[in-house]
Amino acid sequence: MHMDRPKLIRSAADQLENILKDNDVPRENPEVVSAIERIARSMNGVSSYSYEKAAELSSWADIYYSARKHQKYPGGARELYRIMLYVLIGSMRDDADMFENNAKDA
Repeated sequence: MHMDRPKLIRSAADQLENILKDNDVPRENPEVVSAIERIARSMNGVSSYSYEKAAELSSWADIYYSARKHQKYPGGARELYRIMLYVLIGSMRDDADMFENNAKDA
């Protein structure tokens, strides 16, 4: 097992969290979407689960940081933001914890 895996996952989660918190207004912002996509791609080969969650976050970010798409989402922009910030990033952090716990048990 890659010993730096939890560190890499947590770093990506922290970066995603900072981007979302620094850009919490739902408006067209292709630079933010690109930054999120770049971080999501960095998870490829580190953890398939965290890669999946980061890629999902990237898809939601494409909606959130659009001119109007976020208005059509059930629950609106607030729900999209909650899913990205708490559910998906939280899942990535749980994944890092799982890798650490498995390493301790080995």
